[in-house]
Amino acid sequence: KLPREAYFAIADEARKVGMVFAGHVPEAVTVAEASAAGQKSMEHFYGIPVACSKDEDRLRRRIVAALAGSDSRAGFRALGVNYVRAIQSFDDAKAERLFRLLAKNETWQVPTLTVLRALGSLSDERFTNDERIEYMPPFIRAMWKSAAAGSSAEQAAGQRLLFKKLSSLIPRMHDAGIRFLAGTDCTNPYCFPGFSLHDELKLFVDSGLTPVQALRTATLNPAIYLGRTRDLGTVAVGKLADLVVLDADPLEDIRNTRRIFAVVCDGRLLDRHALDDLLAQVAGPGRKKNPGSP
Repeated sequence: KLPREAYFAIADEARKVGMVFAGHVPEAVTVAEASAAGQKSMEHFYGIPVACSKDEDRLRRRIVAALAGSDSRAGFRALGVNYVRAIQSFDDAKAERLFRLLAKNETWQVPTLTVLRALGSLSDERFTNDERIEYMPPFIRAMWKSAAAGSSAEQAAGQRLLFKKLSSLIPRMHDAGIRFLAGTDCTNPYCFPGFSLHDELKLFVDSGLTPVQALRTATLNPAIYLGRTRDLGTVAVGKLADLVVLDADPLEDIRNTRRIFAVVCDGRLLDRHALDDLLAQVAGPGRKKNPGSP
């Protein structure tokens, strides 16, 4: 909902003081404008559907007007409806031009596929009965239950369409030279701290990336993004020993990232027993202890 004037003032000031800025692309600003202004990363694919629509200008005016109203829920419902319309009027040529621009400007993308999938699955009990919910505090579980109750069948169908289309764009964007980071946006509905990072990696592979490409979104790519490749991002002599030791090869099956043997964090070794103890402390008395390790 950030106005254009405020957005470009932030971009200008960030440029003057040499500060990186990143986040959501406001609906009043085009993705191309945000990339040209120097936004380093864009979250959740905000703006991408409209930017790739044959009806971009009209849809943008509708969204901005809806978000400017006093009813915030109605505004965000209108956002979802018009994103679905954008997908239905998707223009492949516009998309390719935009992807080339984002790659040229080195504008990173953080799709948070876990959120996009969840918003279309809130009426699916196979999804909402996830056993990992036992690790979440009661107020979070109540919030998620409320979100599920407030999601209509029409909204869910639109979100599923959106998730399917945006997921399909990831290989195309990758081939165009756009770089990705793994993000989950906890604690949106059914985005679990720790666990959902593994979900995100699998969703990257499901979208068409190879396991090694998916792994880089959570290892090497963040180090590149932060300018920390001297210390982080790969396992090598002289680098910080922040790493995960697995019982199976994630290059054969990305789900093997969940088969954690040990974690080395800040110079501390946490073996499987220590990790299970941590999970048990979070789960509390009488709860399940280890539904696939994070």
